[in-house]
Amino acid sequence: MATSSEFEDLCTTPRDTGRKDLEKGRDEEKNVINVGPQQNIQEYGKTRWPRDNPVSQKYREAYDFVQQTFSCTYIRVIRGDNYCGIRSCIVQLLINGIAIKQEFATAEIVKNLLNQYLEEPEWELKRWSFARRLNYTDVKEMLFSCIDEFYSQHNLALEMDKTEREDWVEDLLNREPIVDIKIMEAAKLLMLLDIIDVYKNQQAVDYPFFVQFIFARDTSHTPADLLRNILNAVGDNDGLEQIDMCLLGHALGVQITVPRLYRYGREDFILKFPDLPDKNWDKVYLITEDDRHYNIILKDN
Repeated sequence: MATSSEFEDLCTTPRDTGRKDLEKGRDEEKNVINVGPQQNIQEYGKTRWPRDNPVSQKYREAYDFVQQTFSCTYIRVIRGDNYCGIRSCIVQLLINGIAIKQEFATAEIVKNLLNQYLEEPEWELKRWSFARRLNYTDVKEMLFSCIDEFYSQHNLALEMDKTEREDWVEDLLNREPIVDIKIMEAAKLLMLLDIIDVYKNQQAVDYPFFVQFIFARDTSHTPADLLRNILNAVGDNDGLEQIDMCLLGHALGVQITVPRLYRYGREDFILKFPDLPDKNWDKVYLITEDDRHYNIILKDN
């Protein structure tokens, strides 16, 4: 379990703002690669860090260590925009056919919650901006469209053989940029619904430890604050802070495990979002060089 000071560090860690050269404008969406092809992780490390100096050597060793520790031969590079952290997690969710936690198991459950919360001004759901990437005239209609898209594609993934899913996910998110955006917005929406549930039940015995740090930030004292200041910006001009990665994992019902290569050799080299030992959740594996951009590693099995 992470300590209080470690979680305070997470709250101040720069967000996954990604590589700005990939975020040149909305009109280029159709030309980008959201999910890159499989690459050998050791060869990728050598290509990324080819020089003969201590820094490059450290990163090459870190990539080798990840390959051995996690039994992963391959890596996939994920587009470095402001959806990066969410997209990496969702790609792993779909590739591995992982079910969403029971509280949000179906589109109907989520839409029923939406209908309820849209009528409660406290949550300010009607201020959802869709990261200014989708054209819409009715917020509720577009929220439902995002949820339907996500659960439709997720259900397809669950029905597929694992050997088919990986190429299917790559093709889907690269060929259909609007589908990609809708799925990312749906994941953000699950984060909001999850934090509303936690906010309403703060006295619960299983109250997640990390949530107190979300509510302690000036930008997210309440779920409505989180919507306005954090979630609306994700995918637009900002990404997720690491503490929000805990919320993403909690909303989906997965543990996001991330080796952080710049911390190679240190105690906090590997972080888990969230680190909740009492939850027997599926694990998804990301990788980062700098706590900003996330790629995915593919376990051999």
